[in-house]
Amino acid sequence: MSPEYNFHLKIDVQNAQEAVDLRDFILRIRDVKEITPLDRFRVEGGAENKDILTVIDLTTPIGQVVKEWREERGLKQIDVVRQAAGRPMSKGYYSQLEKGLIKNPSDAHLEQIAVVLGITKEDLRLHRLPPKISSTE
Repeated sequence: MSPEYNFHLKIDVQNAQEAVDLRDFILRIRDVKEITPLDRFRVEGGAENKDILTVIDLTTPIGQVVKEWREERGLKQIDVVRQAAGRPMSKGYYSQLEKGLIKNPSDAHLEQIAVVLGITKEDLRLHRLPPKISSTE
């Protein structure tokens, strides 16, 4: 049995495409267990400052990311389908996406879903999960 080594890397990328390319490269490495980039920023205002931590977990299926954003927005699946403009999207297609049966949705569908959810297509392509807000003193 070979020894196990863990590496934690911080790699800055310039744009969403570089992040996707890096993810694809890393996933080709044998036995990658997880990839969890973090994106942290502060929102200052009012009496309290908040640290917002958004997790970009590239191992999270795209359907789960879409579902978490939809639930964060308080929408039902049918709401997203009805509000999506442009290329037709059936409730069945959307349901299959959230269940993980559709692994690579088209850019057109991602764009439609992102607009309804009030996020960017890059948020979905990077598998960015809804932020967790914590108060700081």
